[in-house]
Amino acid sequence: MFVVTESSKALPEVLKEVLAALDAANVPDDLRAVAFAKAFDHTAGVSGAAWTPGPPSSEDSGGGGEKPANSGTAIARIADKLAVTEEQAAHVFDIDEDGVHLTVPHAAFDSKKRTAMQQVMRAVAAARQAIDLEEFTATKVLRAACEDRGVLDSGNFASALAGIDGDGVRVKGSGPSREIKLNAKGYAMAGEIVKQLSGTV
Repeated sequence: MFVVTESSKALPEVLKEVLAALDAANVPDDLRAVAFAKAFDHTAGVSGAAWTPGPPSSEDSGGGGEKPANSGTAIARIADKLAVTEEQAAHVFDIDEDGVHLTVPHAAFDSKKRTAMQQVMRAVAAARQAIDLEEFTATKVLRAACEDRGVLDSGNFASALAGIDGDGVRVKGSGPSREIKLNAKGYAMAGEIVKQLSGTV
């Protein structure tokens, strides 16, 4: 929710200006929602806009907008949603303008690549959805995260994804367009994975 100040521009004008700016900047699809929200707040003259999606914290009042993504708000929201400490979340995740990144080494994941891929899928999707980057996380994002951590098994990625469907995770779509969404159980399971990856269980 936002409050438009008296000096704000008319809504149609703001929408046109923001959409034109996003198109001109070639914002990636997976970051477009976040960029739109931020740009809309800035253009509309919304006070107290925070970098991270969702309600601004008390620390964000005064709005200037250039708050680093990993300054605490995003990590705190991930920690709260996954029922882990901020220290545990900060050990496992880094958040910047490119999205959510895992920062633990390859050796921290399960020795079986199928299980390791599922750990990455659950953790990354949970973190991205916890900070409202999206409602459904594209599997291409999860695949890239698996590759980044060195646990990707291309031939078994689809099978690993199918293995978590219905277990705290909903998978929709088909082929490269598949997306996943976590429910309460999915967040709880992701929280246990974060604890394992941070070495606290």
